[in-house]
Amino acid sequence: MQVKKSIWLGVLSSLLVLAVCNRVLWRKHAVSVSRDGSFRLVVWAGPNGPDESVRICLSKTRWVEWLRGAWAIYRDPRDRLPDLTEVYWDSKSASVGVLVCDSLAGNILFAYDLLQKRPISSETVVDGIRQSLRARYNLTESQLRAYNDDPIKCACDYASGTSKRFRQLIGESANLPPVRVATAEAQESQESGLPQSATTSSK
Repeated sequence: MQVKKSIWLGVLSSLLVLAVCNRVLWRKHAVSVSRDGSFRLVVWAGPNGPDESVRICLSKTRWVEWLRGAWAIYRDPRDRLPDLTEVYWDSKSASVGVLVCDSLAGNILFAYDLLQKRPISSETVVDGIRQSLRARYNLTESQLRAYNDDPIKCACDYASGTSKRFRQLIGESANLPPVRVATAEAQESQESGLPQSATTSSK
């Protein structure tokens, strides 16, 4: 009986050490909260040889992540160099889109349905991500002309300087501050003469 108890204690100790090491070695690359404040998304970067690998986790903001309140919605074990990251939440916080620029293995463009809890086509969020990038970094028409008017191509090109602005923006906290973008509803209201509203795409 004592032997079995010792074995179980050894196993539990090993699992605890692995869990602690996992939390220590992985770093928060970017953090964003949904428009309604109910979800928190974290892009994690962890050691993978000389480079890093990426995973994206989602949690309810009322839960504590280390108590297993978070669940992984995207994992990529390949060697990566995560850089500028943008998170877009739709107006009803029903879906979220994530862009992670990566010059090593290619950019990540991922979308997730928060209601049905499943990945969806990135085409559903790509326009919102482009709008967010335009607003966050004040990308002008002259800047975008060299990138075929695509904010994603501009943001993910290190030579554009947007990556440096991203790192200055998030600082040590890794928190992406809110950015206000005009929605289709706001544009329609403006055209009809109604008061214009703006919404926050990430927080």
